[in-house]
Amino acid sequence: MREAFCSQIRFFMDNLVLSSIFAGDADKSKEAKFLDTLKHAMTIAGSPHILETLMECTAEIMVAVNMDSKLFICSLILLVDQLDSTHMTVRMNASRLIHRSCYFHLKGGLELILSKDVCICTELYDYLSERLASRPVLVREFAEAVFGVETKELVKKMIPFVLPKLVVSHQNSQAVGTLYELAKCLNTDMVPLIVNWLPKVLAFALHQTDDQQLITAVQFYHVQTGSDKQEIFAAALPALLDELICFTNGGNSDEIARR
Repeated sequence: MREAFCSQIRFFMDNLVLSSIFAGDADKSKEAKFLDTLKHAMTIAGSPHILETLMECTAEIMVAVNMDSKLFICSLILLVDQLDSTHMTVRMNASRLIHRSCYFHLKGGLELILSKDVCICTELYDYLSERLASRPVLVREFAEAVFGVETKELVKKMIPFVLPKLVVSHQNSQAVGTLYELAKCLNTDMVPLIVNWLPKVLAFALHQTDDQQLITAVQFYHVQTGSDKQEIFAAALPALLDELICFTNGGNSDEIARR
């Protein structure tokens, strides 16, 4: 039954089918409502066998859609969310399905996908960084079972993508807590961590349309280090110019190489 059901789930991705099932609510897209239904089913599933069937369905959705579809990254995160399940078989199947679904799109698997798609990489790393404190087992399982590395190595990969946003949103207490967790994973303190990434943080803030984000980032560094604005920019200037020229978040790789 599981195999028969999962083999048909891709037909629900048809636009006409989704529109027929999830009509009437304009606040969310039909794809988002479909995934909300799947996520709710996973949450209330009382049996690991039912949960694994839902996971198989989720993996089939990943295979059926394009990588640039919102359904792809949301389905990926639904599978990652099962990596700290109390059931060993669920955890093992989650990592297996992640590998299988990603290899279907690119032979290099998830790591190659993350290296080629900044949007997927950023969204996944944001999700993982937010769970460093609340669900450390999930992050560890992802590092070891999916990437085959220790959590520390995974955090090193995540920092360039997540740290700049955390600094500019430091007024959110959760953002500061996540910065401390990142530093803890690297066996360092938060201040040296953010100082080491000062050029990338300033480059990120300068590329935002809202000037307030740059002001907020500079204020954060002033509070943490005692340096004034002129000292902060002077310390970052040489590497900041490199970051501004070769800024990669959302950029075109050919254009970056030309620069």
